[in-house]
Amino acid sequence: MPSPSSLRCPRCLSPVSLGSLAPLGLRGFVISDTLNLGLECEHCGAKLRVIRTRLYVARGILLALSFFGLRGLVSLKNKGHLDAIEQLELLCLPIALVGALVLQTLTPNLLRLRLVGPGEAIAFAAGTPKADEDAAPGWICPKCHEKNPENFEICWKCEHARRKGSGI
Repeated sequence: MPSPSSLRCPRCLSPVSLGSLAPLGLRGFVISDTLNLGLECEHCGAKLRVIRTRLYVARGILLALSFFGLRGLVSLKNKGHLDAIEQLELLCLPIALVGALVLQTLTPNLLRLRLVGPGEAIAFAAGTPKADEDAAPGWICPKCHEKNPENFEICWKCEHARRKGSGI
């Protein structure tokens, strides 16, 4: 399995840090709870979308283990003893707890990055330079879909002229 430092930009293959998403304590919440989470490559400036499918699958497995573990715990409480199946169910609870701790460490390994497609909406984590830039007024280039500052009359990326009266 790749190391956390191997999360790389698909365009320039340079390492991409998740540190820009949020402070370490909040990073797990930002990664899992922000819809269409985006990053910007510090080296080439490419807009990247964080793909979290593997993370969600791992969380689903842990949720199922927790469910079986709680079912075994309820059986123990109700009957006072457990048969073999119920013992296995109860064993799922500590496995799920340990798995949740390990998942926090392995989260970067479960993520993938891909380039953002034209017209695709992504959200940058609050407080990051890209989120602050996107909050500023400006206009979207009709040719390459790049955001430009309000005072630019020509797109900085593709040099397409701004339409008259166009805003965001």
